[in-house]
Amino acid sequence: MTFLRFLFDPRGRIGRLQWWMGGAVVLVLSLGLAFASDPAGAMAGLRGLISDDVGAPVIEFGWLPLLVSLPATIALTTKRMSDRGYPVWLAAVVCGFYAVLVMMPGSAPDQMPSWHEYAFMVLLVWIVVDCGFLGGRASDRIEMQRA
Repeated sequence: MTFLRFLFDPRGRIGRLQWWMGGAVVLVLSLGLAFASDPAGAMAGLRGLISDDVGAPVIEFGWLPLLVSLPATIALTTKRMSDRGYPVWLAAVVCGFYAVLVMMPGSAPDQMPSWHEYAFMVLLVWIVVDCGFLGGRASDRIEMQRA
């Protein structure tokens, strides 16, 4: 499997370690693109993450990193969910909903989070726990080895 196919092809199955490693590669790639496209904005965002100021800015990745990271994240998660035994259509629906939630604008720091921010957090926690910590289905692997 080539590196680009690993990141962007949703077919196949991957284990937990490959999912975490792919996520780390996507994160580093996104940060690199954010710094390359807007170094001042990325530095302001990093300072905002470290400071205690509630209204401090967070990293605004922009469209270029999003265009790279979102398809890669969807492909990695779809492969991992296939390994967990979920049907591909469910993985596509979950990842599509995740993509829509990522692109929706957030609320102001002094306001209550909106419904889609809560939905995003619940979905993100479920994906991380399910894909990152729970093992794949052993029965499917045994059947594949027999064939």
